[in-house]
Amino acid sequence: MKRHYLIPSSDSLLRGALSLVLSAGMLCASAYSVSRADRLSPLAAGYLERAEIMIDEGNFAGVIDQLRHLETQGVSLSSQDREDFTYLLALALYQRGDADCVDLLREFAYNYPASTLAISARLAAADYFFFAHRFNSALEAYRQIDYSRISPADRPLYQYRMALSMVKSGHYDEARPIFMQLHEYRDFNLAADYYLSYIEYVNGNTDVAYDGFKEVAQRMNGVNNDGIAPDYYIAQIEYSRAQYDRVIALGSELIERNPVEELIPETLRIVGLSYFKTGQEEKAQKYLEKYVLMPDINPAPDAVYALSVIEYSQGNLDEAQTGFATLTELNNDLAQSAYLYLGQIAVAQGDSNAAAISFEKAARMGYDRNVTETALFNYITARTRGGNIPFSSSIPLLQEFIQKFPSSQYAPRVEEFLASAYFNEKDYSNALASINRIKRPSQKVLEAKQKILYQLGMECMSNSRPADARKYLMEAVAINGDRALKAQANLWLGDACYALGKYGEAQNAYNAYLSADKKGENRTLARYNLAYALLMDGKYSRAAASFADAMKADPMLPKRLYDDALIRMADAQYYSGEYKLALKNYSTAISGGAQDSDYATFRRAVMYGLDGDIKRKLSELSDMPSRFPGSKWLPNALLEKGQTYTGLGDTKNAVIAFEQLRSTYKQSAQARKGMLNLAIAYMDAKEYGKAEDSYKEIIRKWPSSEEAVLANDDLRQYYAANGGLREYASFLKSVPNAPQIDASEMETLAFEGAETAFADDINATTLLQKYVEDYPNGRYLSQALLDIATGKEQTGEKETALNAIESLLARRSDSPQVPEALLLKARIIESYGPVRRDDALKAYKDLEKRGGNDYLADAYAGIMRNTDKDSERMKYAALVRTSGGLSADQMEEAEFYEASAMLKNGDTKNATAMLKKLAANPKSLSGAKAAVILGQHYIDSGNISGAEEVLTAFTDEGSPHEYWLARGFIALADVYHLKKKDYLAVEYLKSLRDNYPGKELDIHDMIDSRLKEWK
Repeated sequence: MKRHYLIPSSDSLLRGALSLVLSAGMLCASAYSVSRADRLSPLAAGYLERAEIMIDEGNFAGVIDQLRHLETQGVSLSSQDREDFTYLLALALYQRGDADCVDLLREFAYNYPASTLAISARLAAADYFFFAHRFNSALEAYRQIDYSRISPADRPLYQYRMALSMVKSGHYDEARPIFMQLHEYRDFNLAADYYLSYIEYVNGNTDVAYDGFKEVAQRMNGVNNDGIAPDYYIAQIEYSRAQYDRVIALGSELIERNPVEELIPETLRIVGLSYFKTGQEEKAQKYLEKYVLMPDINPAPDAVYALSVIEYSQGNLDEAQTGFATLTELNNDLAQSAYLYLGQIAVAQGDSNAAAISFEKAARMGYDRNVTETALFNYITARTRGGNIPFSSSIPLLQEFIQKFPSSQYAPRVEEFLASAYFNEKDYSNALASINRIKRPSQKVLEAKQKILYQLGMECMSNSRPADARKYLMEAVAINGDRALKAQANLWLGDACYALGKYGEAQNAYNAYLSADKKGENRTLARYNLAYALLMDGKYSRAAASFADAMKADPMLPKRLYDDALIRMADAQYYSGEYKLALKNYSTAISGGAQDSDYATFRRAVMYGLDGDIKRKLSELSDMPSRFPGSKWLPNALLEKGQTYTGLGDTKNAVIAFEQLRSTYKQSAQARKGMLNLAIAYMDAKEYGKAEDSYKEIIRKWPSSEEAVLANDDLRQYYAANGGLREYASFLKSVPNAPQIDASEMETLAFEGAETAFADDINATTLLQKYVEDYPNGRYLSQALLDIATGKEQTGEKETALNAIESLLARRSDSPQVPEALLLKARIIESYGPVRRDDALKAYKDLEKRGGNDYLADAYAGIMRNTDKDSERMKYAALVRTSGGLSADQMEEAEFYEASAMLKNGDTKNATAMLKKLAANPKSLSGAKAAVILGQHYIDSGNISGAEEVLTAFTDEGSPHEYWLARGFIALADVYHLKKKDYLAVEYLKSLRDNYPGKELDIHDMIDSRLKEWK
């Protein structure tokens, strides 16, 4: 049999040999015609002979068919026939490009190592991988071949294929010496020089590579040679050398004349970029657009950047923005410059927020100093024009600019911006710390500091920290800056000092405000507050005059405050001994229908008595139950009535009054006082038996009360005078919780020491707890337990606080501390959030039932916040708003919950009106929540422009309530997403993710889920 070698000739070194093999292998077996009879022999030799003839004629499918038929017939083969069979089948499979050929070829080489065809089989297996472009596998196969067994004529070809596989696999150093050897062969000289230049290129030796490529190109003289394309690399090197005119000339020619398909995209890119870098944008756009639109191309960032710059220069801002946005995930100079352009686009579109975000990103990246300087300045400009970045402070960047670019042309303006930027940041504490580091502040910086101090003072007052507010506001008024701001700071300073009990300082602050602000809307309120400070300072005549001024001022006080001023003026006149004036003003308040007419009536009755008209006093006091049936002053009226009869010596009527007080208001402090007065009256009348009985009744009923202490003192003296202390001691022992003789002083000292320590430090509850342990039935037990609960609640030990409250409620259900304890209990439970909302609701309803009139507003508000029923929420919100005596925050909270309930019930008109009103004050918690709820309502109802207006106003203004401010930014990102501005939406969320200081999981989940969805 003839031996068919598989070694191809060395011509067409880089042609697609595999594709030729495959196409040749597609010849149909039926194309072969049988011409010899013995070819139809059923013997093995016949099949093998026919297969060999088909191999010569290129009928590889016929070969495979003959050999497979021979195999399926189960014909027994000699060892030589088996060798021929294996070789012919492997050869046919190889020629058809069938991967099964590799195993057969290797099997043949392994089983017949002495065969002259063994080396051909190994080479064919390696060639299969080579022509399939599986160069790692090809290299491994070529390395296993003994090249000494290859004929000298064919050896260079296989060395070339192995070296090329090395290059394709990245083994450049191994390939170099082989190509150097191949350089000596005429057929391989050109390819060897080309690949030697390529190896220098990939190793970064571009000068050597360039010279090599140029020589190869000259030898080719413009004639294409498959796989050898030196001009493309020449163009690349010239591009890296910024020889853009040469790149344009050579690259354009390459694209026009027989281009190498796989190198077209890169050539289009560098030609387009060369045009771009030489300022020929129109031509650059032509090439770059072709490049980015080619199929299966992931455009290089520099090409996208150049196209985007061209779109920007042509005014196509939307297209430019889309292109630049794709570069922002990079971390290089292109991304920095892209952010700078995105900021400029946002400025052109009037979006200061987006501009600030983009400029900040560009400034922070810092790859190009000039871009950083420009971006920093533009960022500062955007911030001063209202640009806002979620929870990001501009102050560090401003300081960084001055440090990095002290000689910048922008430095003088940046210095001016710095002063106002502190205030715009709204991070007042850090702003104050930064501004205090300025050694020689200008007047503008001082004015900025004054604003910051003022804002800090207001925040502290809003968060019930009057001591800190006083410190900041005193600094603010000491600065000679904005006079109007200084006046307002004095007004707030007065409130802070009043809250701290520093009434003299409060008066000075209010007077300073009134002297500075001659026409302000707050002058009336300032006079009213000044009058209160004078009243609390014991300056009654001046207080009365100040209340009178407030009542006459313009604008007028609201009726509720006007009536209160009138009654407080009467109180001041009473304290200063001007009884007739007090009587007159109490009467005026009553006739005017003042909200506190019941109190005024009680005080007027007292005035009648002081004026000597006892009869009228008693008549007024007697009429109060019918005139004011639910008044909290009725127990006081009965007590006053009984005391008046006692003063008249009318023990009978005094007893009637005190008995009525005891039976009607049996749990009130006034009932205990009435019983004590009754006992004293009996004692003064020398009706000792009745006095003794009354004192003992007080001790039995209210053993831990202050009245019991006084009763005990009086009875001790009484029994001592009569030699009956032992009997009295026995009585005391029979009364649970009654004060005992000889232990009272020690208990009092223990409690007072504990109270003093607690007053100095709210964390110091150890002595209070010891008091509770030592005196489990002590007279001060209720107050001690309440103090412990208060302290533990302040330090975050909620469960310990609740245990103390429950102990108080169980052991001292009649103590005056019960309402306050109930309120504290409800607030602690509510602080656990939604998981204990039902418990909080129950606690507030308990407060409503047992807390008395003074705690109704708190109970209503708590029920309003925690109920799940919209109807109940609206009911209690209305009750809160009509309770009277509410702070502005409490009123806003009630309005918020009422509006939220109305929104759920479909009353959108009234609900949105209330929410808009609340959202105008984002400094308050209710205002912040209202802005977010209103914005979300607009989003849900499809009013995207309305949502954007509300949420932009809220985030621009800012709020101290970080959680709701973050929610506002997230909702604003939703708005931008709905407006198809995903780039801006994503940038908002990224800035929020990077800067938000809170740890709430829901905020981070909202950010992450949106970033994942919108990417």
